[in-house]
Amino acid sequence: MIHMRAQRGIALLVVLWACTLGAIVLGGFAMTAHVEGVQARGQLDKSVVHYAALGGIDRAVYVMLLKDRTQHWVPDGRSYHFKLGDADVSVAIDDEDGKINLNRADPKLLQRMFVIAGMSDDDSRALVDHVQAWRKLDDSDESSTLGGFVSIEDLQTVPGMPADIYTKVEPILTLWSISPGPNPVHESALALAVTTDMNLAQTEPYVEKRKALPSLDGVLPVLPNGVPITGGGGSSVLSVTSTASLPNGIRTRLRVTLMLHPQLDDHRAYRIFRWREDVG
Repeated sequence: MIHMRAQRGIALLVVLWACTLGAIVLGGFAMTAHVEGVQARGQLDKSVVHYAALGGIDRAVYVMLLKDRTQHWVPDGRSYHFKLGDADVSVAIDDEDGKINLNRADPKLLQRMFVIAGMSDDDSRALVDHVQAWRKLDDSDESSTLGGFVSIEDLQTVPGMPADIYTKVEPILTLWSISPGPNPVHESALALAVTTDMNLAQTEPYVEKRKALPSLDGVLPVLPNGVPITGGGGSSVLSVTSTASLPNGIRTRLRVTLMLHPQLDDHRAYRIFRWREDVG
């Protein structure tokens, strides 16, 4: 009798251990399935905001190609918001004619830009010398890579270029504007301070006031330095920033520089010059 009770006790322990092991295994499967589900949901959300941001780019192009100019979005950096499915999309357009051409700008203008961005006079002069060296062709070697900047990002590799200064000046630089100087109608506060005798304390309120106008055609408010400014103009090269976000915080920002109607025999709506994507 005692022997039978011992056997039953051992059998009960085996069953309990088997149940415990089964529970552990099932729990592991459940945890794995949960993790994979969360990862899949995260990837889905990233895809949703990516394509929503792409939709913002396409919508901006569509609006800017409308024959009725009164329906165009104003290309001075102001934001336009709309819903695309579950995503909130914010789109801003900057005309490249309101930026400083990195390959053509006068050295004094570049030095003023670096100083306003936070560099000392001596450091900015040294940096401009390096920029000038980069922009000049090497006559002894036609294949020299120093024949001008081929991308804005090249500026980061110029000796003496601080990362924080690059971050500040990058948004106001271009390689695609053919204007002799930035168009004040589309300039940002920093670009306007660089190209005039004003400072940021003057240009920032002015740009915010300008962005409140429904249109930039006709006569615009006089600049803080007393210079009158006439609206209108613009180019076919635009930088479009499209940011899409979901309620759970997943977001993507696309920054695309493009040309509308690239060529007469090209049936594409636009041609891309520069593409950057920030995922958060």
